[in-house]
Amino acid sequence: MILALAFVGLLTPNIQAPWGVSMGESKTALIDAFKPVGKIGKANWTREKRGELEVFSFGCPSSSGCFSAPSAAQFHFVGDSLASATFTFRQEQSPDGTNINLLVQTTLAAGGFTRVLATQSAVGRRTKYLHHRGQTLVWVQDGPDIDLKLYRDEKAPIGRAEAVAAGAQLTLDDYPGAVEYSMGHKAIVGRRFQDAEQLLSAALRVPAVSPILMREARYVLAMVIAADVKTAIGQGGIRSNEERERADRRLQRAEGLAPSLSTHLKSLREQLKR
Repeated sequence: MILALAFVGLLTPNIQAPWGVSMGESKTALIDAFKPVGKIGKANWTREKRGELEVFSFGCPSSSGCFSAPSAAQFHFVGDSLASATFTFRQEQSPDGTNINLLVQTTLAAGGFTRVLATQSAVGRRTKYLHHRGQTLVWVQDGPDIDLKLYRDEKAPIGRAEAVAAGAQLTLDDYPGAVEYSMGHKAIVGRRFQDAEQLLSAALRVPAVSPILMREARYVLAMVIAADVKTAIGQGGIRSNEERERADRRLQRAEGLAPSLSTHLKSLREQLKR
């Protein structure tokens, strides 16, 4: 029995958490565990409360002589449990001689993310979806720059839903709101904004939606409404006072969903008056 267990151990890969980050860990553990590559003596951390979410942000500005890979990161906690993380890699902010692409590939492979389940390409930007042990990773590459989004499916099924929209063979039934969010995401890619609006609105009404999916769906829904109204304005599809009032109400709704977009949305509302 001991020999058998030892043999199984030899066959089990030595999985390493990407940059020391493990989904589900606590805030204190995260700050101690996070290990970017490079010179990080002048890096800084900030903390922000967003409703049920708490966001810890790491920054390593090259202006202060700080060069690291990743050069920035955000960590989203639900309670005291890490639910998602975003890593930003910029060549000009990385240590000299760092091959970002090779670093990311090597680190993710060590973390078990070796199989690409789906891909998408648009205007020079390529997105890859990978999955491992209840976590979905979204790899977005634009030239030499890379953004990684790592999600714990149980608490933040956003990446999983987007992967399915892109063609990945993953189930969504056990994740409230994920089916609607996935269908909405697919509609956005097809520029079917009104369909996307209905689907994302439906996702928000599903009971027990995770706080992270709720927040993301609200933001994306606001963007979709803005895009639909902007398209209608550009195509001359808003002519009557009734149509302008309806579009204005939709933009007001979008502003309520995502206050961070208020400047852009108010600009669109001004265009309705012309």
